[in-house]
Amino acid sequence: MLYNYYSNSLQKLIKPLSKALDENSKKNILSTQIICVDNEKVYRYIQTTIAQTQKERIFANKTSIQPVSLLWNLCKGITDNLPPTNQYSSLSLTWHIFAIIDKQKNIPQHLQQQIKNNPVDKWILCSQIADILDDAQYYRIKELLDYKNNKNWLIQIWQQITDKKENVPKLIYKLSEAIKNNTIKKEKLPDSLYLVLPTNTPPIVWHIIAQISTIIDVHSFIITPTSEYWTDLISPKKQALLTISDDTDGYYDSGNDLLSSWGKSALNFFNLIIETNPGGEEEFCQTPNDKNLLEQIKDDIYKLENNIKKIDEKDQSLQIHNCHNKLRECEVASDIICDLMVHNKDLQKEDICIVAPDINEYMSLLSVVFNVNNNSILQFQSQHKKTSDDIFMLILKFSTSRFLVNDFINILNLSNLSNEDIDKITELFADSNLHWGKDENHKKTLGFSENNLNTWDFAFKRLFASYAMGSYADNFADISCIKTLDNDNYNYNLLGLSYEIYQIINNFSTTCQNLQELSKWLTNLKKLRGNLADFADFDDGFSKMITDLTKNQKNQNKQKVDAGFIIEIYKNYQSDRQSSPFMQGGLSFSDIHSSATIPFKVKYVLGMDMTKFPRSEQKNSFDILFDEPQKGDINKADEDRYAFLSTILSTGSNFIISYNGQDEQNNNELPPSTILRELQQYIGDKNLKIIQLEHPLNPYNEAYFDEKKKLKSYQKLWYDTAKTKKDKKINTENMYKITENKEQKTEFKLYQICNFYKNSSQQFCQHNNFNLDLSINETEEIKDDEPMSLESLDNWTFNNKTIHNTDDDFFNNLIQQGFLPQGNKKDELEQKSKTIQKKIPQILLDINTVQPTILTHTTKIGGFTFDIEIENYYKNEGLVFTKASPIKGTDIMEFWLHYLSLQLIPDINNKAAVKYIYFDKDNIDFKTIEFNAIQKIDAEKYLENLIKINSEGLMIPLPVFTNSAFEVVGAKKIKEWKLSTKKDWGYEFGKDNNEYTKLLFDGDIIESDDFKEYSKKMFALCVEYIK
Repeated sequence: MLYNYYSNSLQKLIKPLSKALDENSKKNILSTQIICVDNEKVYRYIQTTIAQTQKERIFANKTSIQPVSLLWNLCKGITDNLPPTNQYSSLSLTWHIFAIIDKQKNIPQHLQQQIKNNPVDKWILCSQIADILDDAQYYRIKELLDYKNNKNWLIQIWQQITDKKENVPKLIYKLSEAIKNNTIKKEKLPDSLYLVLPTNTPPIVWHIIAQISTIIDVHSFIITPTSEYWTDLISPKKQALLTISDDTDGYYDSGNDLLSSWGKSALNFFNLIIETNPGGEEEFCQTPNDKNLLEQIKDDIYKLENNIKKIDEKDQSLQIHNCHNKLRECEVASDIICDLMVHNKDLQKEDICIVAPDINEYMSLLSVVFNVNNNSILQFQSQHKKTSDDIFMLILKFSTSRFLVNDFINILNLSNLSNEDIDKITELFADSNLHWGKDENHKKTLGFSENNLNTWDFAFKRLFASYAMGSYADNFADISCIKTLDNDNYNYNLLGLSYEIYQIINNFSTTCQNLQELSKWLTNLKKLRGNLADFADFDDGFSKMITDLTKNQKNQNKQKVDAGFIIEIYKNYQSDRQSSPFMQGGLSFSDIHSSATIPFKVKYVLGMDMTKFPRSEQKNSFDILFDEPQKGDINKADEDRYAFLSTILSTGSNFIISYNGQDEQNNNELPPSTILRELQQYIGDKNLKIIQLEHPLNPYNEAYFDEKKKLKSYQKLWYDTAKTKKDKKINTENMYKITENKEQKTEFKLYQICNFYKNSSQQFCQHNNFNLDLSINETEEIKDDEPMSLESLDNWTFNNKTIHNTDDDFFNNLIQQGFLPQGNKKDELEQKSKTIQKKIPQILLDINTVQPTILTHTTKIGGFTFDIEIENYYKNEGLVFTKASPIKGTDIMEFWLHYLSLQLIPDINNKAAVKYIYFDKDNIDFKTIEFNAIQKIDAEKYLENLIKINSEGLMIPLPVFTNSAFEVVGAKKIKEWKLSTKKDWGYEFGKDNNEYTKLLFDGDIIESDDFKEYSKKMFALCVEYIK
């Protein structure tokens, strides 16, 4: 028999659910009770709440299952030997389709071309087809069963794959007939079912449940927004259209505007329930009050009214926050939650849930912001799983890239090594000045100058040189190095361990460079897993891919694939890189769908952006669900709207929303999500002025610490920054005291200071643990902006190859490598390379054939310890910098810092040549910058000033914009040299497009007096010393 229980709150359904479970347990204490829920988060809430409300209960003999899996399990009542799960999941179908799609003759012509392009395109198409067929198993059952009369090519593919095999459509049909004819094996069915179904449950699931309820007891717990009949409501927009075309003005009713607009996806579900005749019904709805704005909205929805009233100025039950980017959303969220907890002593962390359309997009930022400065109110443990699922993807990307040291450290972070070990390895690599590239040959193949500096080969030689003995000595018999490290067994063992891991990955990278059959890939992947077994735990995803590759390798007709194909298929197996904590004794984090109906006192919704939510429907032209839509079909946009509605209704006291309201590229205003705009319109302009706030770009804006403003901050770091910046008293009544180490940095390395002047904003953020996930790498060589393509050559790379080549036949080698285009363009470039080669200065020809000397020295300057390491010093030529493109302010500053540092190193010929040779691409000629002689005492004084700026700039953001500063101070020199440098408020990203700078500075800071003052401190003396 079917029993329906209704409520507008999941919490109110716990009591009848608990009662129903109890009654069944009394009949058979050993029987397993199946609770069908949308996801594990809902089941966890049910499990936890029952345990809390009835402490004597042991939540045993109960299991959760999702609606589609329930359908499969019920089919066990009609057939023996049914596999545990559906054998035709989307991933399984993809492999089946990939094996047979080449032989399909009735596929549309444009798709046949995609199949022929390359294996990656073919896999993507097969994956799309599989997704459609996976949905069709539940939404187009008749069509899949009637394949003999349906000539659609998708259905024919389904028939070829599943012919004469058990599959979902066949089993559902058999199950339905068995129930009608009473031939089902009742002993294989559960004693009773308990359902908390989502409204997007496929209609066929409800039809089967209604049928099965004639055999067993089915208890369905239904969350409804109102106790009123509402399935005939239409949205205000549709009502207006119908009214225009219909004489019956006023006949159509929208009830509550929000419910009629956001509730579309649930209409079919509730209509199905209404059409079913249950054996019993009970209602447990709770009528909201209208004491604040949030309760008014819930009350209006419940009563099907539109009756929003003027709210109190202090009403914080619903808030909307307009932020500049994701990081600012997280910073604002931390302050708002701190404020709620400070002013509401009964509010606990367990009462708060932070949600987003995709919470994984925010978890890394939330982890940084909420855990910074040991803030005990917000601190949470990020559930990062150290599995080789993650490591394998990183290894694939590392093996097919430039071997960046940071990427290798990321791999170690997901290994079984301790954090202490990884920190020490990172320190060893930093001391060796390791940047990227296997060796000089690897650099050459990537189009860079052929030198071994900063490569893995160079670093390991340098590091192992400091140990006289050891099992790795034979690998580096030819090494010599000026700098040595402390001979320490712990360091040596770690170094050896990192070398072993590097060698495993390096050997695997050779595999990644070649096209090979799946069988060969399988062998190498197994070998990689075996070699890494001591360093990483392999999870189900990687193992499942190995299993599927083993099963399917014979079906691929010896097709050869590259690493790009392996990366693409592995995406289907990869587990979540970081799972979000949920109901684990602290703050909860979830995507908006999983937790939509779960009650929390506070729900904080991030990412309500125009382009993110609701999702847009991007159907393929060949989608059979799209051709002939039916009631109950999937509609992602409508599902998102109903999830947002459910999230509001399940919130107890405070519902908070944030979105990115400014374009990150040009700061233009961006509208929020259409859902949020509907809510804003519903609330009304007067109320909106009370609840909506627009936040400044900078978290240390003085408005956050002004008691007259609505903005609040609980971060001491930003308070100190604001106070220092404005040097005036700021109200601190609401400041949450956070323990923080504010000691000034006193130890610096030369490369660190160079990095600071390349991007001071980034260095400040990283020093204070506000590091953005941006692809900024100070160690990479910076190219001109011209793109590399068959039509438009990368001028920087070409010029660099020409300038640094030591091979007489290098131009022909470029042709063989496929670097150069054919035809007239090739002839022009050949002539250009000959012209460049004729003008290459002798000093460049000399240093291209020798290795530089590494100079190291540690000294005291003022109150700072200064470590110097210079890599561009040549015994006969002196300090020489080269660049295959015009230089910028950051280049001049790096050259100036090295020149000053050179004066402090004893026993060096400081009067040797000091040159910066750069290429003038407009005149196809070389130019040289040199510095006049300087006294050691002056060099120390100038360096101390520059280090002081660096030290201060790590404490508070300073307007240190090196390229722009040079443009201002060195204007005469720029004109004289005809340099291309220009005002550029950052490093590498181009004008006004540095994420770190945008985070820390408003537009007006750029031309401020502070900027001009720091520009003079940086470059006034430097410019004077340039010859």
